[in-house]
Amino acid sequence: MTLDVSALKPDSTFKTDLMLDNQFVICVPPCPLTKELIKSLIEWGFKEVQSASVSIVETKAENVDEEQLPDSKKQKSFDIEEADDVSDMFIEKKTDPALVKIKDTIFELEKEEPAEEGKMDFVRSLYNEYMNYINQVYLKYSTHKLLNYDEIYSTVKHLCNFVKSNYQFMLRVTPDEEEYMKNMIVNHSMKCTVLAITIAQQLKMPEGQIVELGVAALLHEIGQIRIPPQFYATAKPLSPSERAQLNTHPILSYNILKDSGFPQNIQVAVLEHHEKENGQGYPRRLTGDKISLYSKIIAAACSFEAITSPRLYKDETKTYAEMSKFFVNEGGPYNPAVLKALLISIQMHQPGSYVYLSNGQIAQVVDSNQSDPKNPVVAVIDSDGNKQTIKTSEVTIKVVRPLTKQEQDDYLASIKK
Repeated sequence: MTLDVSALKPDSTFKTDLMLDNQFVICVPPCPLTKELIKSLIEWGFKEVQSASVSIVETKAENVDEEQLPDSKKQKSFDIEEADDVSDMFIEKKTDPALVKIKDTIFELEKEEPAEEGKMDFVRSLYNEYMNYINQVYLKYSTHKLLNYDEIYSTVKHLCNFVKSNYQFMLRVTPDEEEYMKNMIVNHSMKCTVLAITIAQQLKMPEGQIVELGVAALLHEIGQIRIPPQFYATAKPLSPSERAQLNTHPILSYNILKDSGFPQNIQVAVLEHHEKENGQGYPRRLTGDKISLYSKIIAAACSFEAITSPRLYKDETKTYAEMSKFFVNEGGPYNPAVLKALLISIQMHQPGSYVYLSNGQIAQVVDSNQSDPKNPVVAVIDSDGNKQTIKTSEVTIKVVRPLTKQEQDDYLASIKK
């Protein structure tokens, strides 16, 4: 069915995808058609659009009265025409001075890379500076509606190189719960970016693709800034209407990147980052063969970050048993190759750690198993003090759980006796 662009009305919600043609999606249900998008279609000279159904629900999204919200919760807005320095700062110079300052700090810190014993503190400092960078990118879009693709690409390329050399340290950086919740979207985006880059490097993807993936991961949640924060930063269950509005954020992110001139494969990556291999994702319920590789990686990184980080409605997942459930994926939501790359990268059983085995013994992890990363190579110490190396597996002897710090201390003390 074709529809005249001149007949489109703002805030209309279509029952099926609204398309320019058989391939280009304009609007995906339940996202309402915006006044700005209709204006753009007219400016671009499009006369008609397509939809599988002409059934339209003319309804405005349920808006939250921002005057009732505290100032810290209000959505920021900015009229670009009111800013005297916008053309000077963002159009002619093309780069925000605040971002330049952060990048300069990053480059200076990297010149002072310490010895191994101080590596964790060094990596944490760099991690925090990249966090500052992401925060500035989101803030500048929120206030000025501008994103600089070339500038972000160059920064992410630098981050990819740093992750390649320091991924084991980068994956161990964890902000405390209070700090995380202060800026949940930025913390989530940073962790997802590091995870996505690490997965891609484990999959041996080409460098250019890894950088594009990193850009998409960094910006995949930018649509959230157009959604009232009480929809995603709340301990209360969401109503179906609130959940539907929250689930529009991939579409909002997609439209932001499309309007900002980002490459189409990056646009698609953010649009599909909540799609699942089994077709149970959103916004379009795509199945695995129709989902882009970038999206599959971000989906796994995004979900893993979500279960292992605090939220107002839950505590973070810390136990081995709970984390293991994420990787049980037979016919499930995530791509198996992506999950395996993630599992190898995070190394749930770090060499040197101690674990309980299914036969009741305690063993020390001595090596990872690349072909079966959930089941590491361990060493068991017998009563005579001799070490026996065992390759654990699901069918013979498997790891039940890691020892707690107290259990490990007690075990080592008993060995010394």
